[in-house]
Amino acid sequence: MDITRQQTGALTAEIHLHLDSQDYKPDVDTKLKETARSAAMPGFRRGKTPVAIIRKMAGKSLVAEVLNEKVNHLIDEYIREQELPIVGSPLPKTIKSEADFDPNCETPMDFIFEVGLAPEFELNYNLPGLPPLYTVTVDQAFLDQEISRLRKYYGPYERPEIVEKGDSVFGFLAEVNEEGLNVEGGFRKAIGMREPENVDERIWPDFVGKTKGDRIPFDQFIPAENTEAWFAHNFYLSLAPGETLEGKKIVWEIESIGRIQLADIDAAFIGSASQEYNFALSEEATYEELLDAMRAHFEKVLSEDARRHVESEIYTLMIDSHPLELPEEFLKRWMTVRGEETKTADEADKEYPALSRSLIWNLITDKVQKDYPEMKVSGDEVTARALTNLRAAMRRYGQELSPEEEQNYLQSYLRDNNRAMNDYYNLLYDKVIRLIFERQTLAKTPISASEFVKVIEEKKNAPVGTV
Repeated sequence: MDITRQQTGALTAEIHLHLDSQDYKPDVDTKLKETARSAAMPGFRRGKTPVAIIRKMAGKSLVAEVLNEKVNHLIDEYIREQELPIVGSPLPKTIKSEADFDPNCETPMDFIFEVGLAPEFELNYNLPGLPPLYTVTVDQAFLDQEISRLRKYYGPYERPEIVEKGDSVFGFLAEVNEEGLNVEGGFRKAIGMREPENVDERIWPDFVGKTKGDRIPFDQFIPAENTEAWFAHNFYLSLAPGETLEGKKIVWEIESIGRIQLADIDAAFIGSASQEYNFALSEEATYEELLDAMRAHFEKVLSEDARRHVESEIYTLMIDSHPLELPEEFLKRWMTVRGEETKTADEADKEYPALSRSLIWNLITDKVQKDYPEMKVSGDEVTARALTNLRAAMRRYGQELSPEEEQNYLQSYLRDNNRAMNDYYNLLYDKVIRLIFERQTLAKTPISASEFVKVIEEKKNAPVGTV
C-alpha cells in the first residue's frame, strides 16, 4: 500500500492511494465467507453455498463494498495522522463502476481523492465593534407595563356590542363592487385584531362605535407597498402567493367583538402572578411584595439578556474580522455531490456565501480549542442539557416526569446520535462564545429596563448584518 499527497493549488490537494492485491484480498475473502454462511441459493442448503460460487455471482459488488469501506477508512486515517486541515469532505476524482473491480482480487487498485484545505491564520480575539454591556435597572414604567399585561391575561373576557379602541375585532375582508355587494368568487378572508395595541392607529377612528354586521371600507388603509408585511404585522394575516388587493374595493365585515377587562389587583391576582413567575410568596403577600419580587426577578433576567445581547454579535463580528480565503471552486463542487444535501450548480452558487461563513466559524472554533485545550464538552454536560430541555418542555405542558421516566427518556435520547451531537455542538458553541465574551473589555452602560427593551426590539428589526 502506498498513500501520498500532491498539492494542486494554494488550498487544494490530491490524495493518491495505491493498493496491491494483498492489501485488500484478505478483507474480500473474509466478506465472501461471511456471505456464504448466510446465503440461500437453489441447490444448496442455507449456509452451504461454496465461496467460489458466491465469488462468481456477487464477487464484483462485494469487492466494491469492501474497498469502499477500506478506502474511506484509509483516507480518513491519513488525514487524521497528517493533521490535514480539510474543509468539506474528500471527493473521488473518478467514480469507479463494478466493472472496474476484480472478483479474484489479483489487480492492483488506484484511487485519487481531491481535498479542500483551510488557510493558515492567527485568531484575533479583539472585537472593537461590540455593543456596550448594559447594566439594567428595572424602572416603574416597565413594572407597570408587566402588571398591565398580567391584568389583561387574568382579566375576564367580554363580548360587547359596540367597538371601543383597544377591542379585539374579528370578521372578514371581502371584495365588493361599486354597489357595495360582495363580488362572486372575489377575495374573502377571515381577519382579526389579535393584538389591538399593535394595530395601525389609522384604522381606529373608522372602527370605534361600530357594531356586529357593520361593513367598513378598508382598501383606504392598505399600503401600496409592503402589503404582505403590513397585514402580517397588524393582523397576522398571510396573503396567498401572487395574491394582490391592488385596484379592489375591500370592506371589513365585523363578525364579533372581544374585550378584556383588567383583573382587579387582589389576593387572587397576586397569587396568580406569583405562580406565573414561580415566586415563593405567601398567600398573605401584599402587592408591594409582588412588585419587589418582580423587580428582583427581572433584574436577573435582563442582566442575562444584556450579556446575550453582546454575545449575539460575537458570531457575526468574529467571522467578519477573519475574512478567510477558502477553496471556493472545490466547495461548490462538493455541495453538488454531498449525499442527501446535494445542490444544483445554481443552488451552490446561491448558498455558498452562507456555507463559507459557517465553515469560517468552524475554523475559528477549532482554533479556540487549540488555544484552550481544556475547553471541552463532556458527556455529562450533554446529558444534563438533554434533561434540562426535557424538564422545560414538560413544564410548558404542565406535566412532570418521574425519575424512572426521565431515565428512560435519556437512554432513548443518547441512542439518537443526531440529537446528542446537536446538543454537543450547541454546548461547544456556547462555550466558545462565552470565552470570547470574557476576553473583551466592554464599556458598561446603565440603562432602564424600558429603554433596554427598545434596544432589543430595534436590533430585531434592524437589517441583517448591522450591529
